[in-house]
Amino acid sequence: SEAGAKVVVKNVFLVLGPHVSDWSWQTVCECKAKLVDLIMKVYELKGSEKKETSSQGGYFFNIRQRIQDDIARSLFGMLEVSVSGIHIRYEDPLTQSRPFACGFKIGFVGVTSTDNESEAMGVRRKATGD
Repeated sequence: SEAGAKVVVKNVFLVLGPHVSDWSWQTVCECKAKLVDLIMKVYELKGSEKKETSSQGGYFFNIRQRIQDDIARSLFGMLEVSVSGIHIRYEDPLTQSRPFACGFKIGFVGVTSTDNESEAMGVRRKATGD
């Protein structure tokens, strides 16, 4: 598209591997504590959003909310995202008798939003030499 937000992501290399734990009492308790902390943070976020929206109200809040929604709708209506050169690899030298590795590459993915519900602004596809 001629005008709008364009997001370009190039040449990302992501390496994944197994998590090895010793399963000791202390390690298990630490992992459980981290999980509970994470859940509580998410729960607190959800609670604060509800309180914030319910405590505000009135005519001016509704106008501001509609303006924000219109701006967000306009921006997402002009969004173009392209992703190229993404390498994803899994390496496992720990849990197998022989080291294991595999991976794949995503050459190019492009997404263009629409300006309204029925008309596409266009989807381009290009070959990359990467």
